[in-house]
Amino acid sequence: MLDHLIDDTLVWVTWEDLVEVYKLPYTRQHVMRMIEAYQFPRPFRLGSGLRCRIAWKLRDIREWTQNLPPAQFVSLLEEAE
Repeated sequence: MLDHLIDDTLVWVTWEDLVEVYKLPYTRQHVMRMIEAYQFPRPFRLGSGLRCRIAWKLRDIREWTQNLPPAQFVSLLEEAE
Protein backbone atom coordinates (compact mmCIF):
# COMPACT_ATOMS: atom_id res chain seq x y z
CA MET A 1 0.00 0.00 0.00
CA LEU A 2 0.93 3.64 0.05
CA ASP A 3 1.14 3.81 3.85
CA HIS A 4 4.83 4.70 3.73
CA LEU A 5 3.99 7.84 1.69
CA ILE A 6 1.48 9.18 4.21
CA ASP A 7 2.68 11.45 6.99
CA ASP A 8 0.61 9.84 9.74
CA THR A 9 1.11 12.82 12.07
CA LEU A 10 -1.19 14.85 9.80
CA VAL A 11 -3.92 12.26 9.25
CA TRP A 12 -6.91 12.37 11.58
CA VAL A 13 -8.96 9.35 12.62
CA THR A 14 -12.55 10.10 13.66
CA TRP A 15 -14.78 7.99 15.88
CA GLU A 16 -16.54 6.73 12.76
CA ASP A 17 -13.16 5.60 11.36
CA LEU A 18 -12.35 3.76 14.59
CA VAL A 19 -15.61 1.85 14.36
CA GLU A 20 -15.83 1.23 10.60
CA VAL A 21 -12.19 0.95 9.51
CA TYR A 22 -10.41 -0.28 12.64
CA LYS A 23 -13.41 -2.28 13.96
CA LEU A 24 -12.91 -0.96 17.49
CA PRO A 25 -15.09 -3.20 19.69
CA TYR A 26 -15.62 -0.63 22.46
CA THR A 27 -18.37 1.88 23.17
CA ARG A 28 -17.64 5.61 23.36
CA GLN A 29 -18.07 5.48 27.14
CA HIS A 30 -15.56 2.67 27.47
CA VAL A 31 -13.04 4.48 25.26
CA MET A 32 -13.43 7.62 27.38
CA ARG A 33 -12.74 5.54 30.51
CA MET A 34 -9.69 4.06 28.80
CA ILE A 35 -8.48 7.58 27.92
CA GLU A 36 -8.85 8.68 31.55
CA ALA A 37 -6.87 5.59 32.63
CA TYR A 38 -4.15 6.35 30.02
CA GLN A 39 -4.95 3.10 28.17
CA PHE A 40 -6.02 4.79 24.92
CA PRO A 41 -4.60 7.83 23.10
CA ARG A 42 -6.04 11.23 23.92
CA PRO A 43 -8.14 12.77 21.15
CA PHE A 44 -7.90 16.32 19.82
CA ARG A 45 -10.77 18.74 19.35
CA LEU A 46 -11.38 19.72 15.73
CA GLY A 47 -12.94 23.05 16.58
CA SER A 48 -13.94 25.18 19.51
CA GLY A 49 -16.71 24.53 21.95
CA LEU A 50 -17.76 21.55 23.97
CA ARG A 51 -19.69 19.79 21.20
CA CYS A 52 -17.08 19.97 18.46
CA ARG A 53 -15.83 16.80 16.76
CA ILE A 54 -12.87 14.93 18.17
CA ALA A 55 -10.29 12.87 16.34
CA TRP A 56 -7.05 11.02 16.95
CA LYS A 57 -3.76 11.22 15.11
CA LEU A 58 -3.27 8.18 12.90
CA ARG A 59 0.19 7.71 14.39
CA ASP A 60 -1.27 7.50 17.92
CA ILE A 61 -3.81 4.87 16.86
CA ARG A 62 -1.16 2.82 15.07
CA GLU A 63 1.14 2.95 18.10
CA TRP A 64 -1.74 1.93 20.37
CA THR A 65 -2.58 -1.11 18.22
CA GLN A 66 1.10 -2.11 18.07
CA ASN A 67 1.41 -1.95 21.86
CA LEU A 68 -1.62 -4.12 22.60
CA PRO A 69 -0.94 -7.47 24.24
CA PRO A 70 -0.86 -10.19 21.56
CA ALA A 71 -4.20 -11.74 22.57
CA GLN A 72 -6.04 -8.41 22.29
CA PHE A 73 -4.39 -7.57 18.98
CA VAL A 74 -5.31 -10.93 17.47
CA SER A 75 -8.94 -10.57 18.57
CA LEU A 76 -9.14 -7.07 17.08
CA LEU A 77 -7.71 -8.33 13.79
CA GLU A 78 -10.07 -11.31 13.70
CA GLU A 79 -13.08 -9.06 14.27
CA ALA A 80 -11.92 -6.73 11.48
CA GLU A 81 -12.06 -9.58 8.91
